[in-house]
Amino acid sequence: KLAQQKATNLQQHQAKLVQQENSQLGQQLQAKLAQQKKQLEQQFQAKLAQQKKQLEQQFQAKLAQQERNYTSKLTGQCKSQRVDYLKEQRTTDYQHSLTATITYPAQGAMVPRVVFIRGKLTGKKHDQKVFLVIRSTKFGKRFYPLGAINKRNWTVKGIYATPNYNYETFVVATSNKKSIALLRRKRSRMYGLKKLPHGTKVISAIVVVKRK
Repeated sequence: KLAQQKATNLQQHQAKLVQQENSQLGQQLQAKLAQQKKQLEQQFQAKLAQQKKQLEQQFQAKLAQQERNYTSKLTGQCKSQRVDYLKEQRTTDYQHSLTATITYPAQGAMVPRVVFIRGKLTGKKHDQKVFLVIRSTKFGKRFYPLGAINKRNWTVKGIYATPNYNYETFVVATSNKKSIALLRRKRSRMYGLKKLPHGTKVISAIVVVKRK
């Protein structure tokens, strides 16, 4: 009976040991599986983030390239349209151009202080206003509008103030209302302008004379 009880206790002890070993193995396996699962999830997330970053970079690069292509195409179209407009404008200007000729004084002439400058207008004026301008080639180099030209054969009183100075004499035209008002001002005739007003074009040859 003692031997039988001893054998039973031994069997129970062995069974308990096996159960403990199985439990420990199960726990170790679960821990290892959980660790592997965590590593795989981390690797997956890292790879997914890398792929997302690459796709975003590719998308941004493609978008930037498309924008450059569109900008280049648009710029080319604008340039082409501008060239066409300028060609059309030059053709229109040629067909309906307003030009002036200064017949007196002659190029290179020696002139007194007061000269009655003469010339001719050809072409259509439309809404343009025409003015005679002189400009000193030395000190100041300001533009002095001497007066409006209203006739085809015109005469305008010119004043060349400083002896031994060279003066440019020419005719300008503009349809800009503010520029017309500026060219008509008495102050402009007296003190001159630093530059020709906006939209003002020279429509004659520039005649250079020298004050006696």
